[in-house]
Amino acid sequence: MITWEEFLKERPKGLLDILSIRVVIGVMFIIGGGYAIQRFLLKKKT
Repeated sequence: MITWEEFLKERPKGLLDILSIRVVIGVMFIIGGGYAIQRFLLKKKT
């Protein structure tokens, strides 16, 4: 079993890092945005 620190150290830096960071930010943005929209719609209904 390898730790996250070891995994990140062993990975080649560059395009892969940029892509993975963009994917993580995109997923967080989609989840956060969806949650905000749900709350907004629920507030409008009441």
